[in-house]
Amino acid sequence: MTQIMLFNSKDDQNIENTDKERSPDHLPFNQNFIFQLAEIINLRYNNPHEGSYVNDLRKSGLNKIAQKVGEEAVETVIAALNDTEQEFIGETADLIFHLLVLLREKNVSLQMVTDKLLQRHHEYQK
Repeated sequence: MTQIMLFNSKDDQNIENTDKERSPDHLPFNQNFIFQLAEIINLRYNNPHEGSYVNDLRKSGLNKIAQKVGEEAVETVIAALNDTEQEFIGETADLIFHLLVLLREKNVSLQMVTDKLLQRHHEYQK
């Protein structure tokens, strides 16, 4: 399991709007957080900081990022079959994070993917 530190710069903290007094187990649901996370990744790409995990991935290149997504996908499947719910959730979070990095590397926005999902939904509703 990869531990990812998301908010370690002032730019990142400006995006985060949740109540800082809440513990991680009691954070309010934020349906827009995945878009905020994509924006944090975008900020890290545009303003690389030494020691940033996103910057390390960016420097490793497309093949390594794609490989990492594959590894996380396999770990997610294994966790779904064998591990606890919390381990499955953790692996799923890792997969989504790395997929967002891959999207950024390919210059594909999360909105583009969302639009495709919405288009498919409407096509299948007919």
